[in-house]
Amino acid sequence: MTDALDAIRDLYKTGKYADMKICCEEWVFNVHRAVVCMRSPVIAAAMDNDHWEEASKSEYHIGDDEPPVVDAMIRYLYHGTYDDQVALGNEPSKDESKLGIDHENAGLPPSPSLPEADFQS
Repeated sequence: MTDALDAIRDLYKTGKYADMKICCEEWVFNVHRAVVCMRSPVIAAAMDNDHWEEASKSEYHIGDDEPPVVDAMIRYLYHGTYDDQVALGNEPSKDESKLGIDHENAGLPPSPSLPEADFQS
C-alpha cells in the first residue's frame, strides 16, 4: 500500500498525467481528476455534472478562498495531511481552522491529524 500512496504523492509533486485544473484567482493547479474527485464529493459533483461548463472543460473554479488555502486543500487531497506553513507562512499551527478551509462545505473529511472535535462549530 505504501507504494501506491507514494505514487499518488509523486503525482502531486510532479503534476505528471494531470487531467484537470483547479483555478483560484490567477493561480492554476494541475491536478488529477481521479484523485481529487475521489477525495472531495463536492468537486466530484461538479465534474460529474455534464451541464456545468466546468465539467466539460475539466476546470473547477474556487473564488471564495485565497490561493495558498486552496494549495493547502489540494495538498490534503493528495497527502491526507496539511502543511499549514504553505498557507500561513512560517508560523506552524495545529489549528487547521486558521487555514480557512471549511471541511463540511468542501466535502472533505476532518484531518486524521487532529481530533474531530476541532472541526465542530
